[in-house]
Amino acid sequence: MEVIVLILSALAILATIVSPSLQKTIRLALAPIEELIIPKRIRKRHNWRSSFDELFPAKIVRVGLLSYPPYTEYKITEGKIEEAQGLFPSIVQRIFKASGIFVSYQPVLFPNLQNDLDSGSIDFVAGIFETYHRRSMGLFTKPIHLIGTSALANFKEPEIMHVRDLFAEDIEIGVIQGEIGWEFIQQYLIRVKGAAKIREFVSVENRSLFEFLSIPNTKRVIIIDSLTCKLLFDQYSKDNTEIQLSFYKRPLYYGLQTFMCGRKRPELQSFLQEALDDVLQESEIVSMGASIARNLTDVVFSLNQQKVQNTITKTANGFPPSPRLDRGE
Repeated sequence: MEVIVLILSALAILATIVSPSLQKTIRLALAPIEELIIPKRIRKRHNWRSSFDELFPAKIVRVGLLSYPPYTEYKITEGKIEEAQGLFPSIVQRIFKASGIFVSYQPVLFPNLQNDLDSGSIDFVAGIFETYHRRSMGLFTKPIHLIGTSALANFKEPEIMHVRDLFAEDIEIGVIQGEIGWEFIQQYLIRVKGAAKIREFVSVENRSLFEFLSIPNTKRVIIIDSLTCKLLFDQYSKDNTEIQLSFYKRPLYYGLQTFMCGRKRPELQSFLQEALDDVLQESEIVSMGASIARNLTDVVFSLNQQKVQNTITKTANGFPPSPRLDRGE
C-alpha cells in the first residue's frame, strides 16, 4: 500500500511540472485509482502536497511569527526575522520541505494584522491565539495546543484563590487588549458578574506590564496567558517578594493556539489543516510537543484529541475553555 501511495505521489508531483492542461489530465486519470485502492485517510494526507504551485505561484510563502518561547523564538536584523526556532517554525519547515517554496518569516504587528492577511503581505500566521475578536479577521486551523490564562498580582495578601477574589473594590485589573486575558474579562467576568464590580478595566501593552504592576500603594492584577504570566513572575519576583501568581496550575480559561490565514482564503485554510494533520504525526514534531507538555503543566499538546477534550472540560471555576467550544463546535 505504501509503495502505491509513493508512486501516486510521485506522479502527482510530476504533474506539477508539466503544462496546466496535462496536469488536469493526469489528476483526472489518477483520481479513480486513488478512490479504489487508497483509503480516504491516506489520500487526504498526501493530496495537500499537490497544491503548492496553485497556492504559491511566486514560489514564496510569507509566514507571520510571534515571539513566544518555547514555541517560537527568533532574532530580528534590520527589520527581518533570522534564525527562527521552536515548534512552529519547525512545523512550517516540514510543510514546505522539498517543495521549492521559499519561506519568508515576517514579524506580526497586531495593529496591521488584518490588513497584512487581506493584502497578502502575510499568507498565514504560524501560532496565534484564536479569540472571538480575531475570528472576524481570519480563518483558523484546529488547535495545535491549548494555553491557560493566569493572574499576576503586585501584592501577597489577600491571596487570590477564586474568581470572586478579583472583584474586591480596591483591585484594578489589567489585560492586553485582544488577547485571551482580555477575552476572559470581556466574555465572562463582565458578562457574568457585571462591569460595576471591576473598579477599572485597563488595557496595557506588553512593555507596560511591569510599569502597570510597579505603581506603589496599589492592588493591581494582570490577567494574561500562563506562559507570559510565569515568565513575568520569574523576572519580577527577583526584586519584589510582594507578588503572587494565581491560576497557573488550574487556569481560569484556555486559549487555542492555531495557524491563521486571511478571511478570503478558505483554500489556504484547508491546505494548512491537511498539512498539519500530516506533519503533526512526524516523530520529531511529536517529540518536541511532548517535551513542551512535560515542562509546562498548563499546556496540552493536542495530538491526542481525547486527552485535550478531557482537559478542557476540567477548567477551573466553570468557565467555557475556548471560543470555539463555547459555541458548541
